[in-house]
Amino acid sequence: MRVLLWCLSILATAALSLAGLALLLPGMKEGHSFEELPFHFGGAAILTTAGVAWWYGAGRSARRAVVGWIILAPPFLAALFVAGDLALARYQGIRLADSVRIAGYREIAIEWPGFDGPVGLRVEIELEHGSAPGGTLSPPELRMGPSIEVPLDRAWAVRTSGSGYFKGDSEALRGPPLTLLKSVLFRAQPQNPDWSQRLGPEDHSRVAFELYPGIIYRLDGPSRLCLSDLAPGLPTCATGQEPQSGCRRRGSRIELEPVYHDGADLSALWYFFGGSDLIADLGAKLTATLRQQSRLQGAPEAWTAMQRRLEPAGLARAGYVLCPSGPDSHTGFSVCYCR
Repeated sequence: MRVLLWCLSILATAALSLAGLALLLPGMKEGHSFEELPFHFGGAAILTTAGVAWWYGAGRSARRAVVGWIILAPPFLAALFVAGDLALARYQGIRLADSVRIAGYREIAIEWPGFDGPVGLRVEIELEHGSAPGGTLSPPELRMGPSIEVPLDRAWAVRTSGSGYFKGDSEALRGPPLTLLKSVLFRAQPQNPDWSQRLGPEDHSRVAFELYPGIIYRLDGPSRLCLSDLAPGLPTCATGQEPQSGCRRRGSRIELEPVYHDGADLSALWYFFGGSDLIADLGAKLTATLRQQSRLQGAPEAWTAMQRRLEPAGLARAGYVLCPSGPDSHTGFSVCYCR
């Protein structure tokens, strides 16, 4: 009977150990989040309790309890390692954000033939910072509206993809769908060179980003671009017409009436992302710089005009027409214009 109980105890402990390791496997592929820190510490506490139970079950003999401890050790050590790695990454991100200083800022208007003013901005930024951990600077997102406090755990969620408007729709971040200036992910090049940039190893970095109205889904150059299907003024598909012919799908996505500005102050979202959920929030420092040095600060009319130049009506005035249908043209999420 004692041998049977011993064998059952070993099997139960092995099952607990395997379950602990299995719970860590998804994070090995997708990455762990700082929000999971209590989960990992909780898992380590459960395994510690199991180890104490083994010690009591073995008659408080450490030598006899070693068998159970060896079985429990892999998930226990793995949980502690992940928790420690996440805590260290969060500390490194906060330390980096505190150490960064914007030493220089320059704006260059992006102008295309046929338009009566700039269609975007190229921003060049000099940074002084402490030793940089592994990771990259994401492109900044600029909006004309009050600055906001974004929890680090929400950093990925508030950044836009192809929609073109600031995501102010969560409980913590209520706000209108403000227009943006941001980098265009899909470019004519195989990879957008502006999309993510590393900090220099010598505590001093120079980075540059080309920022366009957020409704641009794809940019192949001044002669061809595609707009998000949320852009105001796109033609709606007629009955039987497919989006691939150059129109917005009927009933699939509602056209937003954009809010171009909320006040006259610029604000920015800007992050450094690294491994193990390392996040450094640089938005407040860039916001302060924009409000001191940007040509668009306090100029909502210029901001609105820049956004509207690349809307369908503005493109038509500049000589653009719908691109021909084809495999590299209109989709269910974008409408393309050529000239």
